[in-house]
Amino acid sequence: MHTQARKIISSLETLPDIWRIIPTFGKRPLGGKQWQHKTYSPKQLQAELIRTRCKIWSGKRYIHATGVAIVCGNYHPQGHIVAIDCDGPRAWGQILILNKKLEEDEMEKISPQKLYEGALTYLPPTVAFTSGGEYKRQLLYLIPGNSSITSSKISNLEFRGKNHASVLPPSYHPEGRYYQWVSGCSPQEKQVAIAPDWVIAQMLLKQEKARLTSFPQEKYNRRDKVDRYINLYPNIKTNIQTALTFLEVIHPRFASDYTTWIQVGMALKSVSPILLDAWDRWSQLSPKYKPGECAYKWQSFRRTGITIRTLVKFANLS
Repeated sequence: MHTQARKIISSLETLPDIWRIIPTFGKRPLGGKQWQHKTYSPKQLQAELIRTRCKIWSGKRYIHATGVAIVCGNYHPQGHIVAIDCDGPRAWGQILILNKKLEEDEMEKISPQKLYEGALTYLPPTVAFTSGGEYKRQLLYLIPGNSSITSSKISNLEFRGKNHASVLPPSYHPEGRYYQWVSGCSPQEKQVAIAPDWVIAQMLLKQEKARLTSFPQEKYNRRDKVDRYINLYPNIKTNIQTALTFLEVIHPRFASDYTTWIQVGMALKSVSPILLDAWDRWSQLSPKYKPGECAYKWQSFRRTGITIRTLVKFANLS
């Protein structure tokens, strides 16, 4: 058994038992097209790699594993594991832009180190690793709950969720380097932290926007579970404009009361799931506003009987 294989097998002893992992060749998960359904615990994979001498069946042939990866998604007993992949200085700049601390045209005027240091203030300490490239990091976070969390990408900044994996140390990188834990951030030194609100908001917002564009219109009309809002309001575009008009009239005091704030959000979602942005902007009129809270609540809203009429009521009371 070669040296890298022994390193991989040995490293599995240091990973938390609750992680779900997969062997890799370079950056590619092994196990065939359904690799995400063939995950292992660290101990299970260690036993398998010892048994096969680090050879994994890929669906067509056996391939020597060059590393392991953590599988993102709902494989954690407390929620979803997500990985934030920061691929160079622009990724750190994007974090500052998302948190409204930087404009796009200002990024080139700031040094990579300043972008990196500034972005870290919005990222709670957690398990982190690097492929060795300058200003390249991956950070693991936990999003509590059982709703499916999909991936999102902005330029060099990627949020990895369901059906994605992130290669872990000491795996081999295709460019000839080896993945390493960031100093003080190995799983033996840090626990996976809860994702900050802005990360949850970014991933859920991407997910909500995709709902109206993922399927052809005729499938919407056949699939009530995909988008019941079309059936509720046949003239949905008109209703969206009507809802936005009412929202402009509703007094900000209703955003400061938890019950009425929730009712406004539920009424907007009953019209269309693309109105999350509008609810978030309106919520910012309240001093109680918390970034990410709207997106977090939005995913839990179900059909309850609250409709656009609720917006009419609050508009009349404003």
